[in-house]
Amino acid sequence: MNTDIRKLIDKYFEGETTAADEQVLRYYFANEELPQDLKKLAPLFEFINDESLALSALNEIKKDSKSK
Repeated sequence: MNTDIRKLIDKYFEGETTAADEQVLRYYFANEELPQDLKKLAPLFEFINDESLALSALNEIKKDSKSK
């Protein structure tokens, strides 16, 4: 898994990841015991995860307000 994650990280910084790839990265950095050299990236993916959750909540609120 470690090699796959490193490949995904490389793809991410090259701008070549899909939304599904980025979801894997967010999950990995939120839920795995990280190798020392990857710990520096954790805040980036935690921020991206937080933003993704906030955007989902905002979209839900917008959807609810349109149905009223």
